[in-house]
Amino acid sequence: MSTDDDLMYFNGIDGQTGRFLNSPLTPAQLKSMALGEKPDPAHVAELKAKFEASGPNYSVMTGRDPRDLGQCGWGVIFPSVEEPGVYEALKPLLELRRAQAEAKGEELYKEYRGADGYQPGDKKPAFLKRYQAGGAGYVDPRRIPYYLLIVGDPEAIPYSFQYQMDVQYAVGRIHFEGKDEADKLEKYASYAKSVVAAERGETVLARTAAFFGVGREGDLSTTRSSQMLVEPLRAWAVDDQKTWTVKGIP
Repeated sequence: MSTDDDLMYFNGIDGQTGRFLNSPLTPAQLKSMALGEKPDPAHVAELKAKFEASGPNYSVMTGRDPRDLGQCGWGVIFPSVEEPGVYEALKPLLELRRAQAEAKGEELYKEYRGADGYQPGDKKPAFLKRYQAGGAGYVDPRRIPYYLLIVGDPEAIPYSFQYQMDVQYAVGRIHFEGKDEADKLEKYASYAKSVVAAERGETVLARTAAFFGVGREGDLSTTRSSQMLVEPLRAWAVDDQKTWTVKGIP
């Protein structure tokens, strides 16, 4: 019979019931579940190559500063069928990124929309091939920008595509829901305006950070993450960021 120490707990709580999204499993049960799904061999091979590489060969190409969009580029990926109004709501942010990515005279800003956007069933190799971006290794931002923003929910552009791209590229995602269409578009617009205002110095926020962890009684996973992850991070921030106000919430 398994004890608590034999069980593996997984993050995630059902908001309605307060119970775990997934019941705790023994290592043998988890192994059995994992063996039921075969990973993508190409993705596994790329991860292995990255792990075994002797140098940082999965970044923007040599000679380009990854902190400068004018050298490494910025792009946005929409699903082939976009949600109406989202592109227009994001316009202020897209215009800022275009100016930053083209500041040094190269066309390093890209919009992937419609026929150029994510197509249903796309995997990383097919997407890269469409733009002659090649396979593993250094990113050439003249083909596909190093920084990529995915716009859409996981059903329109699945997480599997995102984490495949993220092996080489710096990938983020935004997706907002609302009580109605107008509310949803307002959230996209608010996000875009807030980012632009912050980057232009029009909004100055206090330098504060709060760390909190959840530790449910009898739940080894959350207890350990609270004690061995959250608290050490808080202590590091207090010591490293002297100009910040750092809070810990037990």
